[in-house]
Amino acid sequence: MGKTDVADSLKKYSTELKKIIQFKKLILYGSFAKGTANNDSDIDLAVIVEKFPGDFLTVSPKLWKLASQIDSRIEPIILEEGKDESGFIESISKYGVLIN
Repeated sequence: MGKTDVADSLKKYSTELKKIIQFKKLILYGSFAKGTANNDSDIDLAVIVEKFPGDFLTVSPKLWKLASQIDSRIEPIILEEGKDESGFIESISKYGVLIN
């Protein structure tokens, strides 16, 4: 899958995700963001929300189900802005690719 196909998948995922939850931004990170992806690479995607929309065990499976319907390599992780003691959001914001 080329860069165009990945970009198309992420655009579609973003559009459909807006129907499920409100999010502030999507950040592509990992090998696709670094330009080191190969045929076996997954598409690491951070879904940044202002406030977590309900129960994690209810919301997270919806993100994964949507991903599987669009491109099975999309691996979404939902993160709440302001509750990132590890600095992960800050790191991927610097080195990742903003999708929307």
